[in-house]
Amino acid sequence: MSRFDGDGRRVAQRTPEPGLPRELPEDIDRLTVSFRELIDKRDRLESDVEKFRRRVAEAEGEIDQFEVNQLQLSWQPSQFEKQRLEQYRDKLRSHLGTVSSELDATKIRIGETRAVLVRQYAVAQASRRPA
Repeated sequence: MSRFDGDGRRVAQRTPEPGLPRELPEDIDRLTVSFRELIDKRDRLESDVEKFRRRVAEAEGEIDQFEVNQLQLSWQPSQFEKQRLEQYRDKLRSHLGTVSSELDATKIRIGETRAVLVRQYAVAQASRRPA
């Protein structure tokens, strides 16, 4: 296919590649955005997992310290305080489990999205090569 430029000269114009579907670049863009969002989500979840692990360790430390104090003191500290700490620790463990599971699922989705994205790039590159 050809057209004329501003000086009236004939200029060759590339015809669209017959093997390259129009939606392929859109798919690649969409997958790239999705991939970046998954990476951001993974980073946030890893931060949350670390935060919950640290809080669980702190709660367990407080429980241990509570039991040490209980043995050292002549009076009995409130059992309610120990129960509150144990409930808090259990709640943190539950949150940690939930966030860890979500992190694992996100890492799997990242791998799947990466594989689809690589295939889409390969298809796009193959369709641009002359036969």
